Amino acid sequence: FSNLDAQTRNYLQEEFLRIWQETGSTVIFVSHNVDEAVFMSDRIFMLSNAPARIIEEYVIDLPRPRDRTSPTCSSYRARILELLKVEQEKAMRARYG
Repeated sequence: FSNLDAQTRNYLQEEFLRIWQETGSTVIFVSHNVDEAVFMSDRIFMLSNAPARIIEEYVIDLPRPRDRTSPTCSSYRARILELLKVEQEKAMRARYG
């Protein structure tokens, strides 16, 4: 949903979640957007830089429908972004010294 305007992206995320809940299917959703991942996911797997491996799993234990602006969502986002920063710094040091 990254190339959409904010309103359309939010609408489609909610529509996707509605369809997912109606069908009860298992979904693997790949996103580079932390806000989107926290809003839509029950579990988030963070991958390392190449070669990709799982370095962290976050269980998003929040009721649905979720409030994107809640302090708990913000807390999940902050923890994920902090680990992303650490991993990016490692990758940059490995690549450029």
